[in-house]
Amino acid sequence: MSDSKLPSVAWSRAALATAPGRCKLDLILGSADPAAFVRRLPAEDLYFAVREIGLADAADVVALAAPGQFRAFVDLDAWQHDRPDPARVLQWLRLAGEGGGPADLRRKRKALDAEILLLTLRAHVVVHALEEEPEPVLEHDDFIRTPEGKYVVEIAAKGDEGRTLRRVLEDLVDENPFESARLFEALRWELSSELEEMSLRWRTGRMRDMGFPDPEEAAVVWTPLPDGAAGLRAPPAEPGPLSGVPALLLVGGSAILLLDRAAERLEDDARTRFNEGLVYLLNCALVAEGVEPRDLDHARPVLVAARDMLSLGLEIASNGDEDAAAGTLAATPPKLLFRLAVARLFSVARDAARAARRLGEVAPAANLLDSPDAEMIAGLLRRHPRIHDPRAAEPWRAPRDRADLDAASRTVARAVASAEVLHSMRIDRTALEGIAERAGRARTAVTVGQLVLTAAVRAALDVPETAPVDAEAAGRLCSLFDAGRLSERARSSIERFFAGLRASLPPDVRPALDESIPGWISRLEDEPGPACAAGGFDPTLLECVLAEAAVTGIGAP
Repeated sequence: MSDSKLPSVAWSRAALATAPGRCKLDLILGSADPAAFVRRLPAEDLYFAVREIGLADAADVVALAAPGQFRAFVDLDAWQHDRPDPARVLQWLRLAGEGGGPADLRRKRKALDAEILLLTLRAHVVVHALEEEPEPVLEHDDFIRTPEGKYVVEIAAKGDEGRTLRRVLEDLVDENPFESARLFEALRWELSSELEEMSLRWRTGRMRDMGFPDPEEAAVVWTPLPDGAAGLRAPPAEPGPLSGVPALLLVGGSAILLLDRAAERLEDDARTRFNEGLVYLLNCALVAEGVEPRDLDHARPVLVAARDMLSLGLEIASNGDEDAAAGTLAATPPKLLFRLAVARLFSVARDAARAARRLGEVAPAANLLDSPDAEMIAGLLRRHPRIHDPRAAEPWRAPRDRADLDAASRTVARAVASAEVLHSMRIDRTALEGIAERAGRARTAVTVGQLVLTAAVRAALDVPETAPVDAEAAGRLCSLFDAGRLSERARSSIERFFAGLRASLPPDVRPALDESIPGWISRLEDEPGPACAAGGFDPTLLECVLAEAAVTGIGAP
C-alpha cells in the first residue's frame, strides 16, 4: 500500500499512544497494512506500545518491526544502566524468531552490534575447540558441532530461549562458516569488559539520537532558571524527528492542568516544536532520576511529575492566564518552563530546610511537627522536592500549580511559627526530654501540638506551670467539656491562652500560628471530648494532652 493511503504518522502515533493495553495490538494488526503502519513509527513509540501490550503477546509486532527498530528495542530494554543484559537480548531474539521466519530473524540478529551478540552468546553457550580438546566433557545436553569439525558449542539456555540460540547459531554457520569460526574464537578470547565498553559507546550514541541525553546534560533541567521569567526568552527548539506527535498523550495524569488546556490551543507548527521539546524534557527526567526506559513502573511516576512541574512553570510564566499560557507554550522550550518551576520550588524548599534546622535544635522536624505538616516538610527536604497530598495515589507528588506552592509555603510558615512557639514556651532539647520522660514517651514521639494543648489545658484548669499534666489535673479534664464539646468557659480560657501565646511571638509569624490554632482546638474536642461524653477516659491513652505516665484509670469527676 502506498504511503498516501495510510493515516499520517502523527495520527498513527497519537492513536497508538492513547489506545489502552492490548487495544494497541488490535490497532496495529487491524490496520490496512500492518507492516507499513509499524515501520513508519519511531522505534521508541513502538517499544512502549510493545511493553504495554505485553512481551508475551507482542511477537507479531516484533516481527513487523524493521531491523533498526528491533535494535532500538534492545537498546531501550536490554540494559541495566551501563551494562547489557544478555538474558533480555535473548528474549528479544526469541520474540523475533517466534513472530517471523528464518530470514527475518537473521535480519534482526545482524542489526545488533557484534559486541552485543558476543556478550549474549558468551552468557549462554560454551565453545570447545576440538583441536585443543578432541573429546570435550559436555555439561549440557543441547549442542551443535560445526560442519568442518573444529568446534562443539554447548547451549546452556533451556526451553524457548535454548531453541532460539540453536537457530541463531545454526544460521551463523550456514550464512558464513568462516565468519562464524572467527566469532567462536572471539567468544573464547575477547574480554567481556572491552565488549561492554564498545557496546555502551554505540548504544549511548543511538540513545542520544532518540532524544535521551547523557546524565550531565539531563541534570541541567533540575538547575533553577536564574533570571526567573525573564530567562524564558531563549528561542524555541527547531522540530526534529519526533515532530507531529501529540507527545503530551504519552504521559497522563489524573488532573486536567493548565498545560493540557494550553496545548490544545496550539497551532500545528507550534505544536510540532512543543512536542519535540516535551519529549526531550521527559527523557531528561528519566535520565536524571536514573530510570531505565524498561522500568515502566518507575518511569510513569517520573514522567507524571515532569508533566506536573512543566504545568507549574507555565502557570508561573503566564500568571495563570490561559491565553497567555498558549502563547508562552508556543514560544518557549518546555525545558525552560520546567526550570522556572524548579526555581520557585527550590525557593520554598530552602525555606523548609531553614525551618527544619531551627526545629532540629529541639527535635527532628519530622517528629516534632504534627501531621500533615510533618509529611509536607519531609517531602520538601527531598533531593527533588515533593509536596504531600494524602488524597493522591502517591502521597508525595510534584507540585502542579501555584496553589500547591502556596500550600507548601503556608506549611513552612507554620513550621517557623512552631519553632517560635517552642522558644516562647522555653522548651529546648533538655526541657523536651524531661517532658517526654514524665509522660512516658520517647522524645521523638512528642509534637508541638501536644505541647501547646497541654499548656492550654493547664491554663484552663488553673494548674501551676509544670509539665506534663499531673494526676489530679488529668482527673479534672472532663470538667472542661459539655456533651463532648468544650464548654463556653473552657473555650474562653483556652482562647485567652492562645491570645497570650500569639502576643509573645514576632508579628510576622502570628498569621501562621492563627492557621494552626483552630486545628489544635478541634483536636482537643475530637479526642478526649467523646470519651468524656461517654463517662470517662484513661488519661494515659490521650494523644493530644501529655498526662503523667503513672496516671491510669481516671474517669470523669
